[in-house]
Amino acid sequence: MLIVDRDRALPDTTEVRVQLDLVKQLRGQHEEAEADLDSMVEEIRTSCEHVFENETKLDTDYCSRVNGKGRGQETVFTGKKCIRCGLIEPRKNGHPWEVCHKCGNDMPQGHREVHGEDQMIEVHRCPSCGHIYQRMVG
Repeated sequence: MLIVDRDRALPDTTEVRVQLDLVKQLRGQHEEAEADLDSMVEEIRTSCEHVFENETKLDTDYCSRVNGKGRGQETVFTGKKCIRCGLIEPRKNGHPWEVCHKCGNDMPQGHREVHGEDQMIEVHRCPSCGHIYQRMVG
């Protein structure tokens, strides 16, 4: 006969049952400790007077098309992280022409320009940090 525990079959012996009971007890203690830790962190973050720093990373897909750097050569703003409690506030979701990928603020509607003989682009400039993002539109 077999004992089934977490998608694995174990031989049904006294030694295995004793060890399995110990493992289940430790799992319960671990889950309890994790819940206690989560509560402690939430308490600390609730009372924290946050001091945020900007978080950035090299984005392998991003290309603003204006600074001479190619795809994957620019760092982007990913959010803010509190240096006291570790709380992370991620950048708003949105395309680079909707949300500035350098500071996280909203991008205004862009104006259109003709580049080359027949290339239409939309130019978006962030009012907060001045970052420019160009988007081909036609």
